[in-house]
Amino acid sequence: MPLDRLKAVLGKALGERMLDAEPIEDRGRFNDAVSLLGQSGRRWVARVAPDPRHLPYLRLEHGMLQREAAIADQIADRRLIPPTVYFDPGDELNGRAVLVRAFYEGINGQRLVANEPTAVEPLWRRLAEFDAGLAGMTQMTVGFPGVGSDKRWSDFVYRVAESLIADLTDFGVDTTEAALLLPEIERFASVLDARPTRLCHGDLWPKNVLVRTPRTSMNLTVLDWERAFVGDPRSQWLRYGRDGLTMFSVDRDPGRHVTANGRVTAEESLVDSIYLSIIALQSLAESIRIPLDQRKAAEMLRHSLDAIRLKSAE
Repeated sequence: MPLDRLKAVLGKALGERMLDAEPIEDRGRFNDAVSLLGQSGRRWVARVAPDPRHLPYLRLEHGMLQREAAIADQIADRRLIPPTVYFDPGDELNGRAVLVRAFYEGINGQRLVANEPTAVEPLWRRLAEFDAGLAGMTQMTVGFPGVGSDKRWSDFVYRVAESLIADLTDFGVDTTEAALLLPEIERFASVLDARPTRLCHGDLWPKNVLVRTPRTSMNLTVLDWERAFVGDPRSQWLRYGRDGLTMFSVDRDPGRHVTANGRVTAEESLVDSIYLSIIALQSLAESIRIPLDQRKAAEMLRHSLDAIRLKSAE
């Protein structure tokens, strides 16, 4: 990470000499995060994309900072989000995009729940409240912001599944079964397109928030919007259950399909199976590069595809 060059670029852009630039640990697998201190005492956090010549990304993860920058204006007036003060698409750092936000003090949510188990439930409930507060942000194009658009939600769902299958093929994984998802998405396109859509954070979990003081009110700062999209909120990696939020990942029970009253409609069960299939595809792709249980992800995919086929046979 070229810290001296970053200090020079941002000093010029922000109109202030940078006294210090310090990497922030544990802020993600892809983008570098750097804490900056200006001569006036002001502080910022810069996130810098990897060298585009050596991207460690899945296809859907290309251009994430550009996507986050594209919604900066829309989310600027939302509470709990640090304001964006600068974005460069890669002109100044040899193709590496840079996004700078104001620095907020706080403890990382993941560290908080690790140290204080009693904080788990109130933090997840606070995340649920924040996510619900995005419900009014519906007048946006479906899909990832700033990188083209899809006319229909089903088009975006198909494109995501197709891209993940292509990644798995590149990794040498047999995708014969996974490819069966694509015609099912086409078959149930009208069901998907009937779903409500709005802005979704896309990666809302404790690691992506700071808990500010006083902690009694779970005063949050929500970070890392690079995976944000406009679509059905049920398709996120986490969703509402009777006990607040349920995370759909290979580490949790993928069969827990509940709504606030403990029931799901046939339509919700179907779309859940489609979304879980895509989450399983992503888990399989992630398991190539980070420690994840590939067997559980494959079981989730098989279970979800079976549920979709049962609906197709009706």
